Amino acid sequence: MQNYQMLYSLFEPNINIEEVLTSYDIRTRVVPMDGAIHAFVWRSRKGRYYIIANDCLSPCALRKVFFHEIKHILEDAPHMGYWLGLDQYRHPIEEKADSFYEVAAAYVLK
Repeated sequence: MQNYQMLYSLFEPNINIEEVLTSYDIRTRVVPMDGAIHAFVWRSRKGRYYIIANDCLSPCALRKVFFHEIKHILEDAPHMGYWLGLDQYRHPIEEKADSFYEVAAAYVLK
C-alpha cells in the first residue's frame, strides 16, 4: 500500500472517509470503547487492515484518528511484524502519527 493518493481525497470537504478507506482495502469500525482509547489498527490473517475507532469521538477528532492510524498502516506496519501501542502515547512512532494529519494537510492543501 505505497499509494498516497488516498490522502488527497481524504481532504475533500464532503468525502466519506470510511468509503475512501474501504476502496483501499482498509476497513473501519466505529464502536463503543473506553474513553481513554481513541482507536487502534488490527491486521487480519488475510492481511486486511482494520481501523477500530471510538464512537464517542467528534467527526473532526475521528478524521484525525483515521489519519493517525493510516500513518501506522502506510509507514510503520510494513517494517514491524507486530506492535502493541496501548499507553505508548509518548513513543516517537506515536508522536509522528499524531502529527501526520497536520503534515498531510500542509502538503496536500498547499
